Amino acid sequence: MGSRIVHYGLDEHYRLRTLRNAGYTVDNCNSLSEFKWVLYSGGRADAVAFTEADGAAPLTAMSLARHRRSPLVLFQGWMPHYQEKDFNLVVPMLTAPENWLGDIAGLIGKTRQLVRDSQEMRARSHLLREETSALLTRTFQEMERAHRERQINRDFKVDFLRPAKGAHSFGIVQETNGFLAALSPAALREFRSMMKRSAYPSGTALFSRGQLPHDVWFIFAGAVKLAVDAADGRRFILHIARAGEFLGLPSAFACSAHQMTAEAGLHCDVGCARTIEFLDFLERFPEAFRAAALELGRSYNQTCTRLRTVGVNLRVQARLAGLLLEWAERGIDSERGTEIHLGLTQEEIGQCIGTTRESVTRILHDLQQRHIVEVKGPTLTIFNRAALENCAGGDIDE
Repeated sequence: MGSRIVHYGLDEHYRLRTLRNAGYTVDNCNSLSEFKWVLYSGGRADAVAFTEADGAAPLTAMSLARHRRSPLVLFQGWMPHYQEKDFNLVVPMLTAPENWLGDIAGLIGKTRQLVRDSQEMRARSHLLREETSALLTRTFQEMERAHRERQINRDFKVDFLRPAKGAHSFGIVQETNGFLAALSPAALREFRSMMKRSAYPSGTALFSRGQLPHDVWFIFAGAVKLAVDAADGRRFILHIARAGEFLGLPSAFACSAHQMTAEAGLHCDVGCARTIEFLDFLERFPEAFRAAALELGRSYNQTCTRLRTVGVNLRVQARLAGLLLEWAERGIDSERGTEIHLGLTQEEIGQCIGTTRESVTRILHDLQQRHIVEVKGPTLTIFNRAALENCAGGDIDE
C-alpha cells in the first residue's frame, strides 16, 4: 500500500505483524523519546497507532501525534478505554483482522483525500490572494491616475455643477452640455495649457468697443456685462454673460473690431487665450470647433431675444416683464415661485431695457403691490408667472 504507520506501545496480539503483512511500513516505538524522534524525523505518518497498556494511552504521545495532524488509531485491550472518543478509529480486542485492516485503509484514504483537498484549497487561496493583490494594485494605480487628472482639471472640468436650491447663477460653470463638456481629454488638456486664468474685480473692462480681437475670453465663474454705448453717453446692456460662456467669439471669427464693451461683474473668474492660438486649436480639434459654433449660435439667439424684448415692446412695463421672464429661464424653482439672483442695480436693469432707474423702481413696486413678484435684496421671486407673461404682453397700464 505504501502507507507508513508509527506505533507506540507493546504489541501483545501481533497486530503489527498483521499490518506489515498487509503492506504497511510500521515503525514501532516503546518509549516516549523514541516515539518523538521517529515521529518528527521519519517523514509524514499516514496514521499513528497506540496499543493500550496498563489501562491508559500516554497523553503526551497522543498530543505529539495530534500536532502532526495524523489520524489516531487505538488497539483496545481487554477493558474499554476512557479516552476512546479522542481517537479517529478504535479497534476492539476481538475484531477480525480483515475488518480492522479495512477500517484503517479507509481512514488513511479519507485522510489523504482531506490533505489533497486542503492543498488544493490553499493553492486556490494563494492564487486568489495574488489576483486580489493585482486587482488592488491596478485599482490604486487607477485611483492615483484619476486623482492626478482631477488635480490637473480642477480649474477647468471638475464637475459641471447645477445650482443648488436657493443658490444663484453667479457660481462656477454649470452647463452639462457647454463647451468644456464637449471636449475630449486631449482637447481639454490643450485648452487648459492655452488659457491664462485670472480673477477680475467688479467694473474691470475686459475689452471695449473698437478694440481689435487679440484675445478670446471664457468665463469660469461670475458674470460679465456686455453693453453698447450710444453717442449721447447712454448705455444699453445687451447681455449678462454667465459661467460657461465665451466672450469675443463673433469678433474673433469675423476678424473685426469688438462691437461692444465687456465689463466684469461680481465674483468674476475669466480665462484668456490669444485669438490666433484659439483658432488654431479649433482647427486641430473638430469637437471644439463644433462646440464653439454652438456657442456662437447661442450668443446670436440671446441677442435676438434681448432686441425683441426691447424693440417690440413699446411699454416700459412690458420690457421689464419680458426681461424678468428671460432671466427666469435660469432661475431656481422653489415652493414660493421662481427665484432670480439679479446681481444688478436697478440702474443697470434700466440699462438692459433702455429706461431709467426711476422707472424700474416704480414698475417693480407696482408688481410687488399686485403680488406678482417680490424683491428682497438681490433676489427676485416670481409668484405669478402667468400674470407676468400678461405684463410682457402689455396688459398693465402705465
